[in-house]
Amino acid sequence: MKNYMTNLRINDTEKELIRKMSIEFNKKLVNLGKMPLQESELVHKILLQALKKAQISENGDISIE
Repeated sequence: MKNYMTNLRINDTEKELIRKMSIEFNKKLVNLGKMPLQESELVHKILLQALKKAQISENGDISIE
């Protein structure tokens, strides 16, 4: 199997959304007695879930269902 994309560029808006989500999620995790996640770990978990639910419509629109 070929080694495809290994890097992903994140723009400033995405970075800020990830930062805010990380703070929110980690507060909840700590309140539940669990270890907080690094931002990169959080992004990997979200990406994996999104990839499992990604779809493309007949007219080419991509969505997460």
